[in-house]
Amino acid sequence: MYSTKEKRRVSAGHNLAFKMWSTKGARFVADERCKKTYKLSNFTIAFLSFEVIAISIYSLTGNFDSIVETKIITAWTLILSILFLVLSIFENAKNYNVKAKDYHNCGLEIGKVYSKLKMILATNGDKDFNDLNVLNPLQEEYDKILDKYENHEEVDYAQYKNNKKIDFKISKYDVFKNKVIIYFNTKLLYHFLIIIVPIILIASIVFFKSSNKKKDCLNTEDKIEITE
Repeated sequence: MYSTKEKRRVSAGHNLAFKMWSTKGARFVADERCKKTYKLSNFTIAFLSFEVIAISIYSLTGNFDSIVETKIITAWTLILSILFLVLSIFENAKNYNVKAKDYHNCGLEIGKVYSKLKMILATNGDKDFNDLNVLNPLQEEYDKILDKYENHEEVDYAQYKNNKKIDFKISKYDVFKNKVIIYFNTKLLYHFLIIIVPIILIASIVFFKSSNKKKDCLNTEDKIEITE
């Protein structure tokens, strides 16, 4: 349900309905966010585990051109192991599945109260509704539901505003800004660990291998010159 700011200023019923509508929507968005984050988190942890195993196997081959490269491989093994351990502890402590279920249940409970209010407002037409004898019990019921559950995050409300951009009347700039904020708060860390860290790892190994080969070539040339 959407109502203008002007309408909500003069109609307590429409103001309460808007709060329920927006909170209910944000809770369902939070439910989806937690489910997606849980999957992305598990994939990231599994990927880090794979990287640790892969680099450990590579270290066993002994295919190193210098002591520096050996130290780099050892350092990367330690870094990846620490990342895997820390991420596993922190992500498991967040209980995404439990939170998702709570957000979903909260949205359902708010939806029931919201439906009652919406029917009352519908029978009243487009007129203002300020009957506190009717609204106060619904407000109390709504507040009790909110007290039972953890609040959603700002990114959830931002995502809901993007989903309902016509209702909220937000500009394209605000939609874009919300997308950037949502990405930075929900996906950036995981994408960094999945994409950027392996690139840095491979680049560092390739760089030191190529630099060692250049040194070997220069040393070989110097030996040839000395021999001649």
